[in-house]
Amino acid sequence: HHATLASEYRRQQRSFFRHHVINWMPKLVAEVERATRCDIYRWLARATGAFLEWESNQMAQSVSAEERRSICQGDADGGR
Repeated sequence: HHATLASEYRRQQRSFFRHHVINWMPKLVAEVERATRCDIYRWLARATGAFLEWESNQMAQSVSAEERRSICQGDADGGR
């Protein structure tokens, strides 16, 4: 039950990231980098952009790992 719940939370997190955060945040990051005259905001924008890229990669790897586990579990229980 806990594994199913954790998997559902991860699915919802990926969905929120993909359908909300990633749709507007990169544009905001680029606009802040372009428009700011203050180095700290430029640095924060770059750090945010790097985090978004990292998080996106982590989620992609997580999906791949979950898919492999699901396939292996299907093989172990006779494909059910």
